[in-house]
Amino acid sequence: MAKKSKKREDRLSDLPDSILIHILSMLCEDTEDSKKVVRTSVLSKRWQFLWMSVPVSLEIEFPDHIFGPPDPLQRTECTCLKELFHNVVHVEKLELGPRCIQYLSILELEGWQPPLSSWKFLQLGTDLEQLNFPGICCFLQNSSDLKTLVIDGDKYQSTELLLKYTNKDEQIMRFETRDFNCSFLHLKTLKILKFSGCVMPLVKYLLKHAIVLEKFITAAKYKRNDLYYVKMVQEVLSIPRSSPQASVIFSYR
Repeated sequence: MAKKSKKREDRLSDLPDSILIHILSMLCEDTEDSKKVVRTSVLSKRWQFLWMSVPVSLEIEFPDHIFGPPDPLQRTECTCLKELFHNVVHVEKLELGPRCIQYLSILELEGWQPPLSSWKFLQLGTDLEQLNFPGICCFLQNSSDLKTLVIDGDKYQSTELLLKYTNKDEQIMRFETRDFNCSFLHLKTLKILKFSGCVMPLVKYLLKHAIVLEKFITAAKYKRNDLYYVKMVQEVLSIPRSSPQASVIFSYR
């Protein structure tokens, strides 16, 4: 006599989305746990997009070799980057390397608008070339939930790719004349590594719009007894700050 095959019950998947999302959010204590939460997307179609509603913390790296040699069009890379940003709008921690920063500048030149994001921590690796300032500000304009911004100026990247689309004078003018409409309502910590004079225009912009900033930390590449360092400190202290409680902390590397 043939036995009836019983379908395995999946009581967990039968729960409402709100409960499943709450369960997943309880698992996100660090980056490794967040990766496990993202992996649940392969369980079934029911789970495919649930992780995107959870405030996961992911560290994203873009090695230069995955982009291949510079090409005037670079359409594939730009498309992939735009799709990626749409898929990580709910992560809480995001780190971008210098190659990505250049692509942000290229996308900004093309009129691209970044999606609204909910990340709380953002680290940008760039060599602080003024060529990249419009792309950085364009990316930040939809990062209104940001609490901590770290700009690591110790990340070198050739500007050859970006210079195929624009030039330094044009980018400086774009940065000075365009209204990026950034609003940093929650930004409390700003940290710039390998701080130097060339980053002053960006610093002025950030301090102007960070209305609740508490700490501005600089790690300069000059020693305290260096005359240039002394002048730079004086210039930083003279920059107007929208946040009355913002303190400036100087250090050197």
